Amino acid sequence: MDTARDPSSLRPSRRSALPAALGSWGRRTARSLDFWLGALLATGTFLGAITFFDMWGRSWRVPQGLAGDFTLTSLIVKGMTDHGWFLTNNSLGWPLGNQLFDLPLGSNNLNNLLMRVIALFTSDFAVVINVFVMLTFPMVAVAAFLVARRLGISRAPATLVGVLYTFIQYHFRGQVMLFLIGYWAMPFAILLAIRIFQGERIFARRPGFKGWRSWLSRRNVATVATCLAIGSTVFYLAAFAMVLIAAAAASRLLAKSSRRVGLMGVAAFVLIGGFVVANDAPALVHRQLHGTNEAVGHPGEFESEIYGLTLTRLIIPPSNHRFGPARRFGAHYELTTALKQAGEQSSYVGIVSVAGGAGLLAFALVGLSRGHSEERLKRYGPLAACVGVAFLWGTIGGANSIFSYTVLPLLRGLGRMSTVIAFCCLLAVAYALDGMRRRLGRHLWAFPAIVTIIAIVGLYDQTANAFTKAYRDATQAEWNRDARFVRNIEAAVPGGTAIYTLPEQPFPDGPLGGMLDYDSAQGYLHSKTLRWSYGAVRGREGDWLVPMSGLGLPAKLVKVRECGFGGVWLDRAGYTNADDVQSLLARLTRTKPIVSEDGRRVFFSLQTFNNQTAGQLPETIRRERCQETTHPIEPEPGPGFGIAETDGVTNWRRLAADTRFGLRNDLDSPRRSRVTFTLRSTSTRPTPIKITGPDGASVEADLDQSPKVVTLMTTLPPGTGAIHIEARVPTAAFPDPSHALFLDALGLGDIE
Repeated sequence: MDTARDPSSLRPSRRSALPAALGSWGRRTARSLDFWLGALLATGTFLGAITFFDMWGRSWRVPQGLAGDFTLTSLIVKGMTDHGWFLTNNSLGWPLGNQLFDLPLGSNNLNNLLMRVIALFTSDFAVVINVFVMLTFPMVAVAAFLVARRLGISRAPATLVGVLYTFIQYHFRGQVMLFLIGYWAMPFAILLAIRIFQGERIFARRPGFKGWRSWLSRRNVATVATCLAIGSTVFYLAAFAMVLIAAAAASRLLAKSSRRVGLMGVAAFVLIGGFVVANDAPALVHRQLHGTNEAVGHPGEFESEIYGLTLTRLIIPPSNHRFGPARRFGAHYELTTALKQAGEQSSYVGIVSVAGGAGLLAFALVGLSRGHSEERLKRYGPLAACVGVAFLWGTIGGANSIFSYTVLPLLRGLGRMSTVIAFCCLLAVAYALDGMRRRLGRHLWAFPAIVTIIAIVGLYDQTANAFTKAYRDATQAEWNRDARFVRNIEAAVPGGTAIYTLPEQPFPDGPLGGMLDYDSAQGYLHSKTLRWSYGAVRGREGDWLVPMSGLGLPAKLVKVRECGFGGVWLDRAGYTNADDVQSLLARLTRTKPIVSEDGRRVFFSLQTFNNQTAGQLPETIRRERCQETTHPIEPEPGPGFGIAETDGVTNWRRLAADTRFGLRNDLDSPRRSRVTFTLRSTSTRPTPIKITGPDGASVEADLDQSPKVVTLMTTLPPGTGAIHIEARVPTAAFPDPSHALFLDALGLGDIE
């Protein structure tokens, strides 16, 4: 019989078809079990987060904190819910608006997008934040579980990894570090690094296809999607992933047999970096068009050695630990350590992770003496390498410090690398549990009990939460008190009224007197229709508030009314003479103020003051004067114009005998200006000088070593006008010709 032509010969036999069918059924069943276990894990961790944050018994409409970075987080999310996205907010920084292009927030776009989706169902920013915080727990848990399963870990230990990695101390930052706790992509980043360390290809072509279609394999799609998630969630996460992947790729490139895998690691590194740049494209374009904002804080080289990783922060329990001896030990360390500012208290990884880290250290030490089997090397080797790289890079005085001092001070909060170390150490524990499971034999019934006990101990150890009931009650009381105060203001003024905040607190950051960072934003957080002067970014649109802060209250209120402000918000904590300021405001405005219940904040309407001053001006003149106020004249350095120097008491600049610099006029029309110079000479002989403005107007004076005020009346054209200062004496008369004069103060203003 010709079997080649017999159709029956093309069908598999019943004997061969049965194992194939059983194998397919088994795979589907395994995937189904993983799905339902993942869903159960997500539900459990979500309910656990609600329990640990006590969201059952408190309002979801109240933020978890009202000071510092808590407030910044609230400000950004409220801007997103009110205006569609976080980059621009016309309710803040009025009349010029608030723009956040100078803050590194774009690389968090996937988490931002999730909050924007939540905002579709509620306009309350506090609800958006609280829901997002709770959702990050199941997201991290499921991600950790899936990665553990991809690494061949059985279900019970993989679930343990998901639970304990979700509830590390790092995650209990709440809203204070909202843009850092969405670290759900970190397990996938570590998976990429592990695969590269193992010598496995993270890219592969589809068999049976040619051309570009051959690159559309499942593995390639998964790898690119992983790189996209890493580069679009948390900037620090992306940086940590790139460090791990760079180390893994280097290890493969050094091994001749797997250089192709190393090149794939390089490709993943470039992809992540590309996605980070793409997410930050609006900020990068803004910086290209308007220059770098030097006034907004940038990491300094030294900061990597303040906020870096420390071994003690990783393994010593926090001072709010549940277990008495551990709590006392942690408190003793905090009280006595010389590294009080080093690292972050939330770096504690938990006792289970510490045990896993000790096991990885033992693995490395044993490997130096007698080596390991290929199977153990494949399991534990990449984990030990990732922990080692993370610690060497992130530790105080480590590789990141060298990078900061020699290349770029890009990262400072390296204590956050505890997320890498914790996950790798938990994977090591899971591998060890799987080994125990294989050895239990007929006592396998004890395995679930062992995993459960470890989970209970780990949760008890890791879930000490600083947000105590007393703290939450005080926060809710303060929130409700401020809400009533702002409602009273909104009832007293028309909708859309602009409020000028006193004192002029810088944004971002900027504690002032007894005010913490961002305290001036409290009114905005509670208001629905009001606009606020606070929030204009210093170094950009907020520069107009700097000369305003130096004016007396009568002159300041005139300018405030010229710009259309209808009220003044006074935070008494920002003044040492708050009673005098409040009394003067009452006399000037001739109104009875609205006072907060705690007496700290006071509101004055400017309706009466409007009738006395700016309200009598024609609209065109009022608008012109407001533009002059909100677009102050700015100096631009030129030849001979030294950098700002200080001795901690006074400030000055050194000027050459022939100095030229610019004065920037941001208006579209010329402006008549008064420029005052406080100058002194470095020479012991009288020094004649001549100062010439861009319109040819000049003034002359004789200087000595005592400060002298010289005033130049000039007209500045739109753009930058040149100022020329010439010291007309023989060069030999100066000790240093390049530093002939001292400029102690430069006063810039428009002539009324």
